[in-house]
Amino acid sequence: MPRIKKMLIFFILISFYKVSVFSQTDETYEKLGIFVDIMEIINTNYVLATKPKSLVVNAIKGMAGSLDPFSQYLEEKSYKQMQTETDGSYGGIGLRIMMKNANLTVVSPLPGTPAYKAGILPEDRIIKINGKSAIGMSTDKGVDIMRGKVGEKVKLTISRGRDAKEIDFELVREKIKIETVESTVLDGNVVYS
Repeated sequence: MPRIKKMLIFFILISFYKVSVFSQTDETYEKLGIFVDIMEIINTNYVLATKPKSLVVNAIKGMAGSLDPFSQYLEEKSYKQMQTETDGSYGGIGLRIMMKNANLTVVSPLPGTPAYKAGILPEDRIIKINGKSAIGMSTDKGVDIMRGKVGEKVKLTISRGRDAKEIDFELVREKIKIETVESTVLDGNVVYS
C-alpha cells in the first residue's frame, strides 16, 4: 500500500508540473501574440513609415538591455566591430571619437598612431573626411571611413578651438594595435601599468 501511495503522489506531482509548464508556455505564446499584434498596429497606423525588421531588432535590444547594465544585443556589424576592438588590431589612423553637438569629436588619439604623430588633439572636431562633410555623420560611419587597408591615405579636415580654425591632415593608415592595458618598464625591472 505505501508503494501505491508513493506512485499516486508521484503522478499527482507530474500532473501539476505538466500543467505548470504548459500554462507557462501558453502564457509566453499569448505575450508573443500581443507583440505581433502591436507590431502590426504600428506598421499600419504609425505616422511615419516603419521597417518591421527594425522594430523586431529594437525589441530584441530592449529585451537584452532589460536584463542588466552589461547585457546587450549586437547586430553582425556591431559584433564584428567589437571583435576588432577586443581582438587587438585593425587598419586605421588611431582615433577614438564620439558624437558631440552633431560633430564627430576626437576623444583622444591613440599613442604612436598616425593621428597622434600628426598632432590631432582631444576636442578637435572632424568636419570633413576625404573631402566629404562629416557634420551630422554617425560615429559608426566615421569609423568605417577612417578604417581600412593599411597604406591607404585618409584626409581629415579638423576644426580646432573657439575660432574654429580649419586644419587639413593627410594620414596614412597603419596597423593599429589596441592596448587593453598600457604599461612601462621602470628601473629595476618594475612594470608600471
